[in-house]
Amino acid sequence: MLPYYNYKFYNILQNIDESDESVESDESPHITPDETPVESRDNTPDNIELNHNTLKPINLEDIYGLNILEDKTEYYEGGYRSTKPGDLLNNGKYLIIEQLGWGSFSTVWLAYDFFYYTYVSIKIIKSAYNYAYAGDEEVKIHNILYRQSQIDGGCNYLVKKYDEFNIYPDSDNAEPDNTQNYHVCIVMELLGPNLLKLVSNPDFNGLDDDNLFRILKQIIVGLQYLHKCKIIHTDLKVENILFSYTPTQLKYIGDCALYKYQQNNPDCMILRKIAKPNSECSDFDLEMFKQANIKIADLGSGVIIEDDELIYNNFHIQTRQIRSFEVLIGMAYSTKIDIWSLACIAFELKTKNFLFEPHHSKKGSYESYDRNEDHLALITELVGDNLITPELISKGCYSPEYYNMDTAKLINIKTHKPWCLFDVFVGKYNFTPQIAQLYADFLNPMLEPNPDMRYDATQCLHALYDLYDTY
Repeated sequence: MLPYYNYKFYNILQNIDESDESVESDESPHITPDETPVESRDNTPDNIELNHNTLKPINLEDIYGLNILEDKTEYYEGGYRSTKPGDLLNNGKYLIIEQLGWGSFSTVWLAYDFFYYTYVSIKIIKSAYNYAYAGDEEVKIHNILYRQSQIDGGCNYLVKKYDEFNIYPDSDNAEPDNTQNYHVCIVMELLGPNLLKLVSNPDFNGLDDDNLFRILKQIIVGLQYLHKCKIIHTDLKVENILFSYTPTQLKYIGDCALYKYQQNNPDCMILRKIAKPNSECSDFDLEMFKQANIKIADLGSGVIIEDDELIYNNFHIQTRQIRSFEVLIGMAYSTKIDIWSLACIAFELKTKNFLFEPHHSKKGSYESYDRNEDHLALITELVGDNLITPELISKGCYSPEYYNMDTAKLINIKTHKPWCLFDVFVGKYNFTPQIAQLYADFLNPMLEPNPDMRYDATQCLHALYDLYDTY
């Protein structure tokens, strides 16, 4: 017997008269089930139709920048799940169409949801215990956000989870077994590419002030909600901030990918018809990227704060260039590490460059240091050594590796070249002194080495409004 969803759509397909060519594409009926789902989603596509002549296919590589393939050696027991277009997951509820991306923990796929008749993304996490545990924690974080959203309406700048299920070895539907590894699968709303797609564009030279204010506001509001729910993102970066396209644009992306799949698999009868795309949605250019809204995504490294306590373990967080001072020295951390990351992202969106880009010492150099110590030196040069005190570094378990604990001076890097944010904006990016001072005053409170003195998300939002008003 076919699984429920397959059986349901098999019956629908049997009622389609394949010889009937008289139906016009504009009026082709939707493949409608007998019952209507109780709830619908905001990005539910219009009726599924087909017009092969007017469909102008695009490649997902052009939109999402998938020019680097994942490491194929990661497909092993405990690693990535072997997934391909045409796979049916969760009792046939989801049809895999095309790969959207990958990361060190998971692969992400464009899929079609047969129950809600919409395109979704499915994150399939590696199956080794530590990855599956992280996946379960990510589901837990999404559930916390969902429960809170039932009280206050939620936040429009955080990715939404629709569903989750596990895939066990040998069968998509096997019963759990404590001895088995399993792939946690998280079904989420389909979003566009990440901010890296914008920043890495050869024609991008930094956001104009209006679009920068708009995007930063959305990021800050998203962080404000996360922190209200006692969740630390821990991996906020341009790669994990995604553009939120309109339902029409997302439908166009899904339709083109599905059309490509059907061309490569002409015998596939799982989906009978696809929609004629709107030609106005086919131009995913730089200006559209700049003007689209965003959502914070990838909560897989998120940390749930218990009883308002600081986090004293797991300092293997945050991408190198945006790693906060307290994480570098092994100090207990809180939501304030996301604020540090926010400042680094704001600088990158304005200038296209990293604020901090540490390196190892060069071979044969008279000073020998690693990237962490160079990172600390760069922070010191930017914020001033008066903010790096013996009292502050005494709280870090890694501090003795880098600092003289009595003087708070770095052990292996003796010379510094102070270069505050104002000087960076004026000297390197040719900002006027007035504009440079405004941006420096906005970012400096987020880059305070002492997290107790650093702004929280609400203060950042007020500072952003003040910056905009001053402008």
